[in-house]
Amino acid sequence: MQQIDIMIIGAQKAGTSSLARYLDAHPGVIGHEQLEFTYFVRDEEFTKGYEAIYPVYFPETDPAKKVLAKNVGVMYFEHALHRLKNHNPACQIIVILRNPIDRAYSNFWYSRKQGWELKKTFEEGLEAEKSRLAKEEAHAHHNTYVTRGLYADQLERVYAVFPPEQVHVILLEDLKKAPQETVAKLLSDVGLEEVVLEGVGKKHNSSAVPKSQLIARFMAGRNPLKSVARALMPRRLRDKMRKKVGKLNQQEFTPPEMDPATRTRLVEAFRQPNERLAQLLGRDLSHWNK
Repeated sequence: MQQIDIMIIGAQKAGTSSLARYLDAHPGVIGHEQLEFTYFVRDEEFTKGYEAIYPVYFPETDPAKKVLAKNVGVMYFEHALHRLKNHNPACQIIVILRNPIDRAYSNFWYSRKQGWELKKTFEEGLEAEKSRLAKEEAHAHHNTYVTRGLYADQLERVYAVFPPEQVHVILLEDLKKAPQETVAKLLSDVGLEEVVLEGVGKKHNSSAVPKSQLIARFMAGRNPLKSVARALMPRRLRDKMRKKVGKLNQQEFTPPEMDPATRTRLVEAFRQPNERLAQLLGRDLSHWNK
C-alpha cells in the first residue's frame, strides 16, 4: 500500500482546494476526489487502519506516481501531525497561507454555507469563538476564525515534527499573482517533474450560501437517517451523495464588505502574530497589518 508522499496541511480557507486540484492534474500524482483526506484527523478513520482507508480515497496504486493528500486540520491539530510523521517521516509538507483577516471572514461564510455556523454576523461569530472552544461545542473547531489565523504557532509545531527542508510554505497572494511560476517552483520543491499544468489559476470551492439552512444543518449534524446511510452505503458513495446534495443546496454569493471597525480590531489582534510569522518565514508581511 502506497504511503502519502505529499500532504497539503493548511491553512483552512487559504486556497488549499485550488492548489490540490492543480497538483492533482500532474501526470505523476495520485490524488483524491473528496475535499479533505480526514484519516489523520478523525479517530474513527484512523482506528480502521490505513489499508482499509486508502481505497476509499484513492482510485489507484502506482509506485511510479506520488500520492497527494489534503487536509486543512493537520496543521491545526498536533495529534494529526504526529500521525502523519509516523505514517511517513519523509512526507513533503505544503502550507499555503492567506492574510488572516481575510481568511477569518471567508471561514465565517464557509461555515454558514456548511451549516456549522448559526450566528448571523461575523462579529457574533468572533465573540462566540473562545467560549465555543472552551465548551468543545459541536463544530467549534470549524469556526475558529481567529485561532486558525495564528500561523506562527502552528508552523512552529510543524517544524518541531518535520524538518524545515520538507516544509514548503507559499502565500495565496503569490499563487494569485503568478500561478504558473508559483506552482512550478512547488513542483520542483516536492520532487515532481516540472510540467505545465492545465487549469492553474482557476478558483475552486468558491463562496456560496445554502438555499435552505434547514438542509445545511441536517447535513452538518448527526441524525438517525445519516446513521442508517453510514451503515448501509459504502463511504465513497456517501461522499458523492453528500457532495451532490450540498451542491444542489448552494447558491452563488458574494460576501458583503467587512465592517471597517471589525477589520481595524482584527488588524491589532493579528499584528504581533503576523510579525512572528514574518520572522519565521524571513518575509515582509507588513501589508497584512493594514
